[in-house]
Amino acid sequence: MSLDTSTLYLVATMVAALLGVMLLFVGRQQKIPALYWWGFAYLLGAISVAFWTLASAMIGEALSLAVNSLGLVACAMVWNAARVFHGRAPSWGGLFLGALAWIAAIMTLPPESEVLRLTIGAAIVAAYAMLTAHELGLERRTSVQRNWPAMLVPLLHGFVLMLPIVLGDLLHVDTGGFGTSIWATLFAIELVLYAVGTVFVIFMLVSERAVTVHKVAASCDPLTGLFNRRGFSE
Repeated sequence: MSLDTSTLYLVATMVAALLGVMLLFVGRQQKIPALYWWGFAYLLGAISVAFWTLASAMIGEALSLAVNSLGLVACAMVWNAARVFHGRAPSWGGLFLGALAWIAAIMTLPPESEVLRLTIGAAIVAAYAMLTAHELGLERRTSVQRNWPAMLVPLLHGFVLMLPIVLGDLLHVDTGGFGTSIWATLFAIELVLYAVGTVFVIFMLVSERAVTVHKVAASCDPLTGLFNRRGFSE
């Protein structure tokens, strides 16, 4: 059974758009700014993948480059959302650094270097995924062992995102173009898994924060702000 790569990218687009709307809705309900970052990142990524999949042959090279750069900006927004979630300021330089590096690579590499271009793009996506894992791990402190998926899932996806590209580049098992190879199919499948897995981690963190807020409120006296009997006993 063969899987059509364009169909997989289209599925990734629809999943990302749905998850983006859901994140924006929850962010509005919970009043959490980081969820707005995550939601707009998913929507921007969905728009980028949709244009790249459906209209890449009809738009010019400059517009196609801009569309691909938007996808990298979306990955940077996911990283910045993790920073904002833990009370740190967003990195505006890092928000556009990956896209600028991608544009520089495309403009300097020859047009026939399709695999190398895709490898560089996947490396940038993987780097942002690992930075996201790093940001999520900075505030774990005493609950590191209990919340290890928050750090492991983005880190694992960063590795897996690169694996099909690197293997396809090294092994050259297909004689056709990279876009029709099994490695491109695996990359498309991983995009879907990455989108869903990251949202799972996001809602796990939001749920943990809500539980912590309620636990602190139940342990403190509302008038003095000091620990009540329950707070001292715990």
